[in-house]
Amino acid sequence: MRKPRICFLIPYIGRWPVYTDLFLEGCAYNKLAEVLLCAEVPPTKKLPSNVKHVPMSAKEIWSRLEKVTSLTLASLPGHKLCDFKPFYGLAFADLLGPFEFWGYTDVDLMFGRMDVGLEDKMLDSIDAFSAHARQFVGHFAFLRNLPEVNRLAFEIPQWQELCLSPIAEHVDEERFSEVLKRYPHIRWGRPELLERELQKPFCRHAVTFSN
Repeated sequence: MRKPRICFLIPYIGRWPVYTDLFLEGCAYNKLAEVLLCAEVPPTKKLPSNVKHVPMSAKEIWSRLEKVTSLTLASLPGHKLCDFKPFYGLAFADLLGPFEFWGYTDVDLMFGRMDVGLEDKMLDSIDAFSAHARQFVGHFAFLRNLPEVNRLAFEIPQWQELCLSPIAEHVDEERFSEVLKRYPHIRWGRPELLERELQKPFCRHAVTFSN
């Protein structure tokens, strides 16, 4: 079997939520991508062949991010990891060498058939993709594994202050999107508006449901 072209990184601090099993089931049907769970312990469910547990303490996760950002991060809460997602390509570079793309996603997501919407021809034509028509989103996005692309997060205005803020500042979403818009040579693939995508045989949006 051919090596997956995309690697999704999920550094995780704390106990795995009860719905993680559903996320893993979705991964099992999508060998297009490999998923690396960087956490102290793996989920209790047996991992699919394309999902790997990389033993990693919270201290090491923050240490990796400190090394690439030169910030002191030990006092930040675990939910702040979302604001560091655009830095993962640098912080976890040693895990990403074999892959053309790296990305971030969340375990409260169930994948559809990625092989239909993200076929080779489409991947060859882009440098970035996210499951939203207007911006990058933290629950599903990936980038071409290139030095220039991996350093884009440093172009976010006031990124240091945003990353050190105790609340989530959506660095991985709106603010990272604004940087991508300034570099038209970086090919940003994105779906059409949801109402148009729903008329297609395959919808490339990620839809969020809430109570």
